[in-house]
Amino acid sequence: MMRRVLGFLLLVGLSAASVGQTRITDVMAWADGWLNSTRSQNYTGVLSISGDSGMYTYRLWHKYTDGQEEERLRRLDGPLLEVVRVGDSVTCLHGPGADVPADHALPASPFAQLLHLEWMRVAEHYAVWSVRTERVAGRPAQLFELRPQHDAEVYRHRLWLDEETEVLLKYQIIGLDDAVLSEARFTDIEFGIVELPPQFGSTFPNSFWHQYRPQSIQSTVDAAQIWQAGYMPEGFTLRVEEARGEGWYQMWSDGVVKLSVMVDPIMNNMPMNTSERRGANALVAQVHGPWQVVLIGAIPERTAQRIATEIEWR
Repeated sequence: MMRRVLGFLLLVGLSAASVGQTRITDVMAWADGWLNSTRSQNYTGVLSISGDSGMYTYRLWHKYTDGQEEERLRRLDGPLLEVVRVGDSVTCLHGPGADVPADHALPASPFAQLLHLEWMRVAEHYAVWSVRTERVAGRPAQLFELRPQHDAEVYRHRLWLDEETEVLLKYQIIGLDDAVLSEARFTDIEFGIVELPPQFGSTFPNSFWHQYRPQSIQSTVDAAQIWQAGYMPEGFTLRVEEARGEGWYQMWSDGVVKLSVMVDPIMNNMPMNTSERRGANALVAQVHGPWQVVLIGAIPERTAQRIATEIEWR
């Protein structure tokens, strides 16, 4: 199936520097194909996720019936956690003694970041290359790479799609030094499984559950009355802006990367300037007079530091 799709897409010729690789010109058709396959197939397997919060392994079951997805994700190591998704409704079950906020981050399932990319904007700022065939979870898979088309310092992204079904099997974020910064991958997968596997039949002892409800987004005051970004990497545009207490929150995106910028007044203890990387995410905090600026996003630390440093104040 993958070969038929690749044959359908228009591919440009190879350059001497990219022997064995082809660039996909119809990015939207390519993305629509594997996104639809990943959502509409029935499968179960073991999913390994590593990133800024450590490494966890999950057992996953995904079902598609009459236009609706149903999915269960049970963590196999660390604190007990099970995520149940039916359509857009998400419920989390936790083991006893868990201290988890209601708006905690959910594990990528399967690779949730990619399933919500703004593909029109991705096509504007990234080139998609078909690289080679590799094996993932014992199955032949085609490796694709998203490469930035401009000079901004952003990371590359790799996707491995199952050759038979086009289901996404593996995803990586690659640093400027070619190091793997984060990864999500199936280590085992079986297709055509409709009934819930027996591994999901048990229940947690004394568990509690909550409905996952992400914070609603509401655009409010204009932060530019106080401050604005003096520098932002090429391709990033402001997607969300809202007041939070006496501070501001902004989310910038180039279609692939989401960059959060938070500006809050310093209330009590004087915070310190910090800069670190957690997986693919840079976390930078800087003090500007009575304000603290915090940036979080999958961009290089030095890029995040420059954004925080070049904030323009009114």
